[in-house]
Amino acid sequence: MSTPSDPADLRAEIARTRGELGETAAALAAKADVPARVQESAAEAKRRAAAKVTAARQKAAVKADDAKQKADEVGHAVAAKAGEVTQAAAAKAGEVAVKAGEIRERAAAEAAATKEQLQNGDVTALARRPLPVGVLAGIAAAVAAAVVIRRRRHR
Repeated sequence: MSTPSDPADLRAEIARTRGELGETAAALAAKADVPARVQESAAEAKRRAAAKVTAARQKAAVKADDAKQKADEVGHAVAAKAGEVTQAAAAKAGEVAVKAGEIRERAAAEAAATKEQLQNGDVTALARRPLPVGVLAGIAAAVAAAVVIRRRRHR
């Protein structure tokens, strides 16, 4: 580097060099100031941690909203399925009631016929036409089905 010969240029060069030297000294002083550097590092770590906490809260809020929405969807699906099952059970109960009525009518007809035969003294006809076991089993099944359906409805 050449040295300027003009005194004004020389003074300007000295001023510039002093400024650079001052900056260099300030930078060295800042590096040597360990407590200040520790505070800056701690402050930066605190800012990063706060940013991570904020991001985690936002993510948790999104997940909670997703879970709530999914729970609502599942709840609606369960309610719809429960309605379908209730309707199907009601339909089956109706069918059982109709079948029980038919069986009751047949049993009443058999009982009336048996009573008439007893009154007429026709014992041999009774021996040939006993009350069918199937009718009794059907009545028992209809009563059991009605009891089960009624208990399920009252839960």
